[in-house]
Amino acid sequence: MTLRDIKRLSKEIILKANECNIVISTAESCTGGLISSALTSISGSSAVYDRGYITYSNESKSDLLNIDIKLIEKYGAVSKEIAILMAEGALKLSNANLTVSVTGVAGPGGGTKINPVGRVHMGVAKKNKKTEHFLYTFDDKGRQHIRELTTLRALENIFRNLSFDGVIHFAAFKAVGESMKNPLDYYDNNIVSLINIVKLALKNNVFDFIFSSSCTVYGQPKHLPIFENSPFLDTPS
Repeated sequence: MTLRDIKRLSKEIILKANECNIVISTAESCTGGLISSALTSISGSSAVYDRGYITYSNESKSDLLNIDIKLIEKYGAVSKEIAILMAEGALKLSNANLTVSVTGVAGPGGGTKINPVGRVHMGVAKKNKKTEHFLYTFDDKGRQHIRELTTLRALENIFRNLSFDGVIHFAAFKAVGESMKNPLDYYDNNIVSLINIVKLALKNNVFDFIFSSSCTVYGQPKHLPIFENSPFLDTPS
């Protein structure tokens, strides 16, 4: 299921990024290029994907993303601070206006009390916006499981930052009590159109806005805490 979701979401990202003039770059440690691989596996990705930094070692984080090695030694490679610096470094050094970074412990070894196996820090940087940080602790079900879930969460955070469409979609389904197990099924198969989703959100008093296009929303959502327990929309720390 995870691999199918990764493929499906990657397609949505490429389509939406192209509509919204978003250019994406990635900075990966524990995933070793899985995020960039997922995005570039989609036809047309060259129009919206600029480059990927595979910064597995501390030295590579310093050399490729201009992160002071002293900061890495101070906070540790797997930390909120370094995840944020990785995302911001990729934003400054590439042609992108949206970047995601991941650094974590995929296992089976390397875990500590502070950073157990499955712990992942993620950063999302966007032009003219404060960099977001996300913290995950995935179940230790194997290295591949952790890396794939990290990739999926990174893609979800990219998609969420492309426009409000994804936010509207997930909020509407939560509002009307639809299953949140795999909302991408609804979106991908067009079972419910975006217009109907917006109507449902408005009917259930979730949003108060006028939707104008795929990349523009006038007004603001009424209460973003609706997303706190969603497996597809994470609240930045």
